[in-house]
Amino acid sequence: MPRSNDEAAHELNALRIDRDLSMAWIARRINRNFVWVARKLKGEVSITIDDYNLILDAILSVPVKDTAAK
Repeated sequence: MPRSNDEAAHELNALRIDRDLSMAWIARRINRNFVWVARKLKGEVSITIDDYNLILDAILSVPVKDTAAK
């Protein structure tokens, strides 16, 4: 678990970008409002351990795209 809200947002965004996922996809996957997800991932509002784990589980359910496999 990251030590700060900014660190958590940065980590989740890095994972989201690695997997080429949109915030809208995450919102649909976890059945939350897009604005809720966007504010959490931008670090605008605090993120609880439960929120962090919910978003992290959704992101990790998608494997990283292997661009070297071509």
